[in-house]
Amino acid sequence: MKDSETIDEYYTKVRELVNQLKAYGEDIPEKRVVEKLLISVTEKYDPIVTTIEETKDITTLTVTELVGSLEAYEKRRSRREENSLENAFQSKLNMRSQNSNRKEENFKSTMGDKKTKNMRPCRICKRTNHLEKDCYFRGKPQCRNCKSSRNREATWYIDSAANNHMTYNKGAFQTLDESFKTNVKLGDNHIVKVEGKGSVAINTKKGTRIINDVMYIPNLRTNLFIVGQMMEKGYTLHFGGDSCTIYDNKDKTLKIAEVRMKEHRCFPIHLQYMGRTAMKAQEDQSWLWHRRLGHFNFQGLQILHQKKMMTDLPQIQAVEGACEACLQGKQHKKPFPSGTSWRAKAVLELIHTDVCGPMRTPSHEQTDISSYSSMTTPE
Repeated sequence: MKDSETIDEYYTKVRELVNQLKAYGEDIPEKRVVEKLLISVTEKYDPIVTTIEETKDITTLTVTELVGSLEAYEKRRSRREENSLENAFQSKLNMRSQNSNRKEENFKSTMGDKKTKNMRPCRICKRTNHLEKDCYFRGKPQCRNCKSSRNREATWYIDSAANNHMTYNKGAFQTLDESFKTNVKLGDNHIVKVEGKGSVAINTKKGTRIINDVMYIPNLRTNLFIVGQMMEKGYTLHFGGDSCTIYDNKDKTLKIAEVRMKEHRCFPIHLQYMGRTAMKAQEDQSWLWHRRLGHFNFQGLQILHQKKMMTDLPQIQAVEGACEACLQGKQHKKPFPSGTSWRAKAVLELIHTDVCGPMRTPSHEQTDISSYSSMTTPE
């Protein structure tokens, strides 16, 4: 595992390697995969690895549980690093503020007692050698850009009572039809207005997926992910124990998400939006690689990426539309017929006449050719 890799990226590589070995007939038990993950992660995961080895039975530990523990530790560690960076940035601001105040105090102290006597006392420290806005005891400057806030727009709740997916975040839509207007009655008999309907693009481990028929309701407090609408699209949702498992609409054995039940018996699923700008950038990148590889089809490019048959090839998104160069270079024409439908069967039955003229001199030339015998008669 590389230091720059995340647990999700590394586990994806391990899982693909295990699938390849199974395809060649080798039996890979889950215990072996767990041991491989524990001994191959980098040193920064040593605390959580030690805790898992001491508190849990490795022989019964599943890969899903192990990866979940490692990802939770990874997120907690990243939050601590962000907080430490915020504190360092704030400390730097404090030092600048202190140095600035000290310079101003030293400069003002050289102005003499005459000017300080005429100053009003500071309402914070009651001194007369500075202004209130320059008071050292006013408070530490705060960095507004370093405040951490939870991204509520990425949290959806699995629900089975409504008819359509709903969200209050307008920026989550990839496409939005604001001409769609209707009313929706909520569970508390409160009626809210629907201000549009469109599609939302999200990032998953299997690439970008599009959620269609999502209603835009500005007055909604939470985002709702509807069970019935997913089932209509062919997805399978299995509720068992304390989790909800979502399977792909094409490959029924492919698990694309597993949502744990949280407090109040809710199933929150965290989605990573792909906005219009990011989606457009990914489409442009897909078109770029399509042209680089000799206008290779997008399905073939996706197979190259999935099987890692080409280095540095990014995730390719199958985009809509047609390539103009492909239409011009790959179009086909029907061949001309090798023979005519009717031919002459006797002499002088069909005659081709070639007339030459008019010319400068008052004369002309004509040639008669028999189609059957090719006999030529000039005149």
